[in-house]
Amino acid sequence: NGRPIFGSTIIGLAQKCVDAGSDIISMSLGGPFRMETESQAFENLYKERNVLVVAAAGNSGNSAYSYPASYDSVMSVAAIDKDSDLAFFSQRNDQVDISAPGVDVLSTKTGGGYVA
Repeated sequence: NGRPIFGSTIIGLAQKCVDAGSDIISMSLGGPFRMETESQAFENLYKERNVLVVAAAGNSGNSAYSYPASYDSVMSVAAIDKDSDLAFFSQRNDQVDISAPGVDVLSTKTGGGYVA
């Protein structure tokens, strides 16, 4: 909905996922501010609870860091298009670990078939 999400909220929600049995958490969100408390929380999930946290690299189309994706303990995912080129809007920085389909990529649709 475009409203900001505070680091404490993200940490709390990630902890609820782990408490419910998740060992992989995927997030399509982020912001420009690094917070030590948030960084430490994700590091603890990774090192102490063996949880893989994956987050969107960002959608500003530049090399700025986006968090939580740019924490060392979080896997940062950039978007690619149907030609496997980096999406025009995707972040480009040294924290990006992998890329995944994000633009005009075929997906299944309700009732059967595919849609881009």
